[in-house]
Amino acid sequence: MLSRVRLVTSAALAALAMAPAQAGAAPAAPADAFADSVGVNTHVMYSKTAYWDLERMRTALRYLGVRHIRDGVRWYTSPSYGWYRDEQAKRYTSLARSGIGLNLLMPWPNGEVGTTRQALDVIAGLPGVVSVEAANEWDLQGPFETWPQEIRAQTRETRAAMKADPKLRRTPFIAPSFGRNGSPVTAGDLSAHVDFGNSHPYMGGSRPEIGEFPGQWSIQRHIDTLRAVSGTKPFVITETGYHTAANQTDRQKPVGADAGAAYLVRTLLEHFRLGATRTYVYELVDQYDDPELGNQEANFGLFRNDWSPKPAATAVRNLLAVLRSGRALRGQSLDYTVTGGDANLRTMAFTKSGGGFTLAIWRPEVLWNHATKQPIAVRDVPMTVTFGKQFAGAQVFRPTRGSGAFQTVGATAGMDVAVGADPVLIDLRPTAGDRWNAQLREWWCRVAPTTCPR
Repeated sequence: MLSRVRLVTSAALAALAMAPAQAGAAPAAPADAFADSVGVNTHVMYSKTAYWDLERMRTALRYLGVRHIRDGVRWYTSPSYGWYRDEQAKRYTSLARSGIGLNLLMPWPNGEVGTTRQALDVIAGLPGVVSVEAANEWDLQGPFETWPQEIRAQTRETRAAMKADPKLRRTPFIAPSFGRNGSPVTAGDLSAHVDFGNSHPYMGGSRPEIGEFPGQWSIQRHIDTLRAVSGTKPFVITETGYHTAANQTDRQKPVGADAGAAYLVRTLLEHFRLGATRTYVYELVDQYDDPELGNQEANFGLFRNDWSPKPAATAVRNLLAVLRSGRALRGQSLDYTVTGGDANLRTMAFTKSGGGFTLAIWRPEVLWNHATKQPIAVRDVPMTVTFGKQFAGAQVFRPTRGSGAFQTVGATAGMDVAVGADPVLIDLRPTAGDRWNAQLREWWCRVAPTTCPR
């Protein structure tokens, strides 16, 4: 597991990659495992960007309810850069003491911004490190002829050095990421040297679940390809996201802010459904102001450059608020049937502490017309959800449309609900008997953990 702050690994999550149209008992992942699976990319040492305001960065993370960041470690050898090393440690330590888990990237293999040993010395001295990650997208940055050998050598060197360091030998090591789709195959098998696979499945402004453009890779194909490096190890998505640079004419296609919000919460759910241990959204804030909206690198943020939340930030906040829970029992299932949707319908069940459940339902529809740069209206479809037992009550939430409940019912074993292209969350309250039984089982699992599902 990615501990010191633990991550849920897989067999349980892999079981969630079920057929989208659900009828019958389905595995239910702990809701808080999903809440803990969401991270965000940051650049804490970008001194000429919005990130230099550490307090506003901390406030933004608290607003989201996100517990993990992904960032890099650099070690400049010049004596004039001593301030950099001190400030880097100070800022990471400050965030860690606020409860933020750190996934820290190794520097590039060419040693330009620090050697493997220098970077690991920094990391070993920091609190809150949940994982170390090999260098970022060296296939785009390094020499065309030699990058595969260089990333392989650095990955092996990093693993060996971590094993030899008492402070890092138990810290999980994430495989390198790549910027080109075929690069994992070129890099080759490194599964003996890593704990987690890695991928950057940007969908180029399209919906996350199903390819929208000719030749576009699906998320599942990205996952299948990352296994060329990490084999059957669990995996992490360390970058993905949508930008709002409406006037950019090349590179990734932009989306409108509302469509991007819906796509992003669907992305987080879809990645988890397919087994991702964690997804790090790219990125926390627009690095600089871009009034012309012509550069994607200034418009990937969940927050605008002035730190005001975009619709995506609010939607992520609302999603995590519904799914945050105390530690729930593993190995639980929810018996339910959804009628009224088609074969592409997505559903996911989550279990909560105290015997409750949350059911997520959404339709993987296209929400943005790239030719006209206009949203596509998707009508809600009425559906009926029937449960295998009665619950004390239910509330319906739609995170992209607001934080409050859109529908509330009393004791129920089924309900009608309107489902659109944005996720609908049905939060189910247990009966008094189910709540008592769940609390008793949860207590027992704390007393005798080896007798409970892991």
